[in-house]
This record gives sequence, structure tokens and C-alpha cells, in this order.
Amino acid sequence: MNEDGEAPLETLFCGRCATVCDPEDNFCRQCGLPLREQYLPSVREGRELPAVWQPSLPAAVVKGAVFVAAGTLGQRLLRSLLRRALQRRRPAPRTPARRAKGEVVPRQEELLEDIQLESETFLLRRVRIRR
Repeated sequence: MNEDGEAPLETLFCGRCATVCDPEDNFCRQCGLPLREQYLPSVREGRELPAVWQPSLPAAVVKGAVFVAAGTLGQRLLRSLLRRALQRRRPAPRTPARRAKGEVVPRQEELLEDIQLESETFLLRRVRIRR
């Protein structure tokens, strides 16, 4: 301030809070409002810059999925190798031969005349539909 009580010509006043600022200041020390014109435009005119490519998944997620897949494949390979090694050492059990369809095995004892032999096949399928 001068002796007359007026601010020197070089001083700046903030347009928002009316604080007296030094001529070297670019922003108000009280509220942060820019004191001078902005030389850079805040919005770019013309064509837009291309966006930087970003992967759809973070690298940690991809690495985790790779490790899980590798572990699963390794476990499956180890199980199949162990199964083959154990099957070679012991002989496979023999299964009885299957009879042909429609082949009837004769009964060894005779049925009485008043007994009738009846055979039924009952199929049941249960279907559950959840909504």
C-alpha cells in the first residue's frame, strides 16, 4: 500500500476473494484462483489423440490364470503317469465274458407246473428343472 492508502499499480487483486497478490504470483495465495490468463487451452480442438492401449485384464490376473492352468495340466500329467506306472506292475483283473443279448441261460432245476415265471423292466427318469 502507498502512503495514500492505495495499492501500487503492479499489485493484483484476486477476482474471487479480493486478496492483494504480488505481481510475480500466478495463483491467489488465499483461494488458488489463477491470476493470469491461461496460455494452454483446457480443451484440445481438432482431432483427438489416440488412446494408449491398455490390456483388458491386469497383469497379475493373467499371471495367476497361467499359473493355475499350468498347475492343473501338471497335476493331470502326473496322475496319468502314475496310473500307467501302477498298471504295468500288477496284472489287470479279468472280467467275465459278457453274454450276447437275447441269450437265455437254462435253469438247472425244473419249475413246478403251477409256477409262472414273469420278468418286468421298469425305468424311471427323474428330471429336475430349476428356474
